[in-house]
Amino acid sequence: MTALHTPAGLRPVPTTADEWFARRRSPDRTQGEEAAFEAWLAADTSHASEYEECERFWRVPMRLKSQVDLASEALRLANLSSVGREVPRAWPGKWGVGAALAATVAAMAWYLAPIDMITPDTVKTARGEQRTVVLSDGSTVQLNTDSIFRAHVTDHERRVDLVRGEAFFDVAHDASRPFVVHVGSSEVRVVGTQFSVREVAGKLEVVVKEGVVNVVPDATRTVANADKVELLRGNRLDYDNSQRLVKVAAIDAERALLWRTGVIELDNEPLGEAVEEMNRYSSVPIVIEDPNLRNVRISGGFKTGDSEAFLYALKARFDVTVDRHSDRISLR
Repeated sequence: MTALHTPAGLRPVPTTADEWFARRRSPDRTQGEEAAFEAWLAADTSHASEYEECERFWRVPMRLKSQVDLASEALRLANLSSVGREVPRAWPGKWGVGAALAATVAAMAWYLAPIDMITPDTVKTARGEQRTVVLSDGSTVQLNTDSIFRAHVTDHERRVDLVRGEAFFDVAHDASRPFVVHVGSSEVRVVGTQFSVREVAGKLEVVVKEGVVNVVPDATRTVANADKVELLRGNRLDYDNSQRLVKVAAIDAERALLWRTGVIELDNEPLGEAVEEMNRYSSVPIVIEDPNLRNVRISGGFKTGDSEAFLYALKARFDVTVDRHSDRISLR
């Protein structure tokens, strides 16, 4: 079988035995991925046996040489040209082996093939989607909804461009190669730490979960004149590019990063801002038609993309009327 290659690091983190089996046979696997595999094995006693089962399936082709019909059926089931199509998990008789082999081959092809990219070094998420990728240095990036980032990791530098949206970075420590995130006209510089970066309409937000983060709000200025802001654990920086205004506050970082678990936490937020946040994850936008509603305050936790729960809360607490249209949901 010919292996399909993808740029090192720009791949989702495996979560199942067949995905790990495929990843570990990729020619450009990294040390960070190998460490993550060991952690996956240790996380559950069943993982080792599941992985061994994949290895047994991998050896099946050698036994199929004398069974041409069965081998052909397995390849037909795998259907490598349209990976992602569901294959039955268990078929009766001899076809059970073929289906299991096909499922393994299909999973391998998907994880060795390029993920949804704009260019070979760029990854994006759709509205409502989150995705985690691992870079070749062992760092991981969790992209939030409707985001795009471009990575450039070599032996001499580690650079990421957050084109739009939001991402959480868990940076592998490497003092010889600082990790720099370019976002708009700003730069975020670290050596090894955990932090998030969000950019929307010229406004930058950086939240530090662990370690020390240096932010250069206006990196377009010369290095000598560029102002650097040092952030520590639990700090959040907000920068408005249009006003050149920097604000730093102490916050609950875990709460601010709840989006990583698929939760939107609202704490006495104006409804206008709450609606903007909910709309980031929904294909049908919510529109406030009555200006008097924009400053109504709302609190609560909502699942990302669950507009129905959010609308129910508005109707129950504030007697808001919800009108549904083909292209929007109106509030009045």
